[in-house]
Formats: sequence, C-alpha cells, structure tokens
Amino acid sequence: PVVLGHAVLDRHDREAVYQGTLELLVQHGQDSMTQPLPLHRAAIQKMLAELAWKTINIESARKNNGEATFTGELRGSEYAGIASQYAEFLSQLDQLNLTVRPTYLDELGIRHEQLAWRHFSFCEWFAGLHLAGLSTSQQQAVIAQHAGDDRWRWIFRFALSGAQRLEKVETVTVLAEAL
Repeated sequence: PVVLGHAVLDRHDREAVYQGTLELLVQHGQDSMTQPLPLHRAAIQKMLAELAWKTINIESARKNNGEATFTGELRGSEYAGIASQYAEFLSQLDQLNLTVRPTYLDELGIRHEQLAWRHFSFCEWFAGLHLAGLSTSQQQAVIAQHAGDDRWRWIFRFALSGAQRLEKVETVTVLAEAL
C-alpha cells in the first residue's frame, strides 16, 4: 500500500491515486500562484473535466484522419476554439502545471500556440470524471458511440471508478451494464 496524504491506497486503485495526486497538484499550484484561481477545487476540477472532455471529443473526431491514439494535444483551429472559450482559465491553468501551451512553427515559420496535457493520463482521468457526471442517456450514447474504440478504455474505467467513489449507484450500474 501507498500512503498519500491521510489515505492508504492499494497500488491497483489508480483512480484513488489520481484523485489524491491531482488534488495535491491543484492545491500546490494554487499555493504557488501570486493570485490564486478565484474558484474552489471542485470548480477547478469541473473546468478541467470540461476541457479534457472537449479535448478527447476533438481528438476522437480525428479518427477518420488516421490518428491511432489520443495525444491530449490541440493545435490550429481546434486550439483556437478552446482558447477563445477558456481564455481566462487557460492563462491561470498554466500555473497549475497540469497542461502546457507550447508553441510550434508552421510551414511558413509562423509561431502558433497549442494546448497539451502534461501527462495524457490526466486528460483521461478528467474526461472520465466528466463522463461520470453526465446524465444516464448521455452516458449510454457516449458508450454506444465509442465502446469499440480502445482509446476510450481508460476514460470509461476512470468514469466507472469515479462514479463508485462518489457512490453514484445508478451511474455505476449504467456504465457497468453498457461496458
């Protein structure tokens, strides 16, 4: 077992490790900011979950373009759409160190920003939390659409374990039956 904060965790309980680790990262990021985010951790987590969900869905749409795996990275018009919607949050999010916004040069030598998750598993975990919070019919639609896509397997696992942790019995049942 691993001791994380006040909890003793089984090394196989990946969701619990992520929950504790990410709470510590968010708190550390908040503590190191000169002007902390004016949100509670739950609100920050919700914003991160929405951002991860959008990232996953954008990347999932790329499936037809030959993308075999998710990267958690958005560029060009994909990034511009996210950046305009989350402009204030993204600048503050940089300080939490869960995402990065590196620049790249296009074929004309013009610099562009992009968004990437520092560790892709953060993106999967937050997307799983978002999925666990959707309505039953929305969850079933997502599962029906992506059940055969191996890239979604950890997102589904994190959704299921997150729902179990939050004791959302109906959600656990729906997700387990659908999977």
